[in-house]
Amino acid sequence: MRICDEIQLVITMKKWLIAAILVVLAILVAVSIFLILRFYDIYSSMENSDTEAATLQTDVESYIAPLWPSFTCEYSEGALTMTQATTISYTGALSYGKEVYCDDLAPETYLSDAVTIATDIASHCGVSAEVTFRFLSSDGEPIFTVSSDGTIWTCWGTEE
Repeated sequence: MRICDEIQLVITMKKWLIAAILVVLAILVAVSIFLILRFYDIYSSMENSDTEAATLQTDVESYIAPLWPSFTCEYSEGALTMTQATTISYTGALSYGKEVYCDDLAPETYLSDAVTIATDIASHCGVSAEVTFRFLSSDGEPIFTVSSDGTIWTCWGTEE
């Protein structure tokens, strides 16, 4: 009987070994399938990045345009430029800009608006954007710009 018991013990041990090997193989197959699917998801998202960028541009522009109808909005690569044409000529802005654009019309009054719009875009559209107000003369030349990073440029002299 001892030989039979030993044979049964060996057979039982082989069954456990075979079962353990099958479990390890099943785990390896599951991990392989998971990694293949993950790779495919990453690859697919890389192909759609151009489409997502175009959608993001449209989203930001279509969100801001109705809120600021007197400005033309252009969003690209994390920068929103809001442009408005004025009635003053570039020569007039060079000569009289400092006297015309003062008090309530001073370029620095747009700084808080630029910062507020940047925060609004971040919360509504889910992207961070540097917002720049750009004012053009009647002949299409820039008169002054105000950026949400605090930069203010004027054709009659740089202010900070």
